[in-house]
Amino acid sequence: MKIDKISSIFLLGAALVTSAVSCSKDPLQEDSIYPSVSSYTFEAAGETFSVYVEAYSQSGEDWDYACDAQWLTVEKRADSLILTALPNDTEEMRETSLRLVSGEADAEIMLSQLYDKFPGSFVNLPSGEYGYQTKFSINGHFAGAYVGEYLSDGMTQEITPILINLETGEETRFEASTEYSGIRAVCDNGRMVSLTEGSVGCILLVDGQKTEIPIPSGFENPVVTGFSADGNIMVGYAKESDSYAYHPVKWTGMEPEILDIPETDMQGEDYFQGAMARGCSADGSIVYGSEWDTQGFVYWDSEGMHFAAKETCEMRPIEYMGMTIEMPAYFRKTAEGYSISQNGRYVAGTFIDYVAGEDGKYETSTTEYPAVYDTEADELTVFWDLGGYSAFFADNEGRVFGGLAGYGYVLSESGAVPVDEWMQAEYGVEMSIDRYIMNLSDDGKRMGGWRVEMNASSQTVFTGWYYAVK
Repeated sequence: MKIDKISSIFLLGAALVTSAVSCSKDPLQEDSIYPSVSSYTFEAAGETFSVYVEAYSQSGEDWDYACDAQWLTVEKRADSLILTALPNDTEEMRETSLRLVSGEADAEIMLSQLYDKFPGSFVNLPSGEYGYQTKFSINGHFAGAYVGEYLSDGMTQEITPILINLETGEETRFEASTEYSGIRAVCDNGRMVSLTEGSVGCILLVDGQKTEIPIPSGFENPVVTGFSADGNIMVGYAKESDSYAYHPVKWTGMEPEILDIPETDMQGEDYFQGAMARGCSADGSIVYGSEWDTQGFVYWDSEGMHFAAKETCEMRPIEYMGMTIEMPAYFRKTAEGYSISQNGRYVAGTFIDYVAGEDGKYETSTTEYPAVYDTEADELTVFWDLGGYSAFFADNEGRVFGGLAGYGYVLSESGAVPVDEWMQAEYGVEMSIDRYIMNLSDDGKRMGGWRVEMNASSQTVFTGWYYAVK
């Protein structure tokens, strides 16, 4: 399938910013300029988009920009640029770059615009306006985002949950509430959304209505972290009322089942935190999670619980305070609910190992490797040549999508392919490398992810995007 280009490659060369525009000279601070985005794609009909800019110059001179595209107007304000693209009535993509300068520092924003008959849709959710770390349903039909607005006290935020149909672009906005603080998971049929309440609670919406999450006697604070495609199965966890330890829960038709957990954690110690379920396959037959004391990977199927981290761990002799002790190197899963393939066969995660010394013994410091677990073969594959990379999720073919230092990659034992190269080879699409692919439908026609940016406070944030083939 050949599809026209979407956006250009990310070419940002600015240093991190530690203050806004200033006239004071600091000999220890270098010139710097940082826009809030590195790339953006405008709609064919034309639109206006704001880019926030933080800059510093030792000379005290104001920052500036340059762009010669006739189809784009640029209005400079104190700390932002207002970009307006005219309608594109041609039959091809428009592309240009916008250069920013502050003293000796510079940065570049790559800009493009779709055309009316573009055979697909590529959508960047507005930076910061739709929240961060957009959640995608198991087979990519829907995305969950939110809009936050501060009330008159300037401290209380009201959250409006948003459900986005990736095939049509239609948005459904639910009633706003100060109880919400984010999106946990969305169902593939769009009927169910799990929201974060405060920092650790959970609210379940079914067809837009708050719905009680049933839980057996002796447990409290149920949290839903994943759905099967049809929503009949939910997974998550709850606290035991007496011990306050977490226990994994699987709901079938809203009937809860407390799943078994390993007898001890990866260190062979009794539990303090317990264990949690995080996500499930499209049919709900495979549920995955971890024991939460040491985050060793666990999954559940028709045969029961499998403590896969323990079964595939490798013991390392560790030098510690003059003693040699045995410690496990193992497959770890943290709180990610998006790591499993639709068919449930593959789960992406991290293998935690210890740094080897020259004498063959290991140090107490650890290193991380991307890895994928095959639940059908009960095999763990570690990508030993890709230390430091993160593995986000795996698709039905066992391909692993991950990232390193803000750039997206497709990972395998043979190496890491940048996402811009992979998209060009698979879809004929050019997109910037500063994008993580977090979800890919089983037919390959829908994908979604996060683009890595800096917000106005120079913090790294993950803003949603999605692509759908028409």
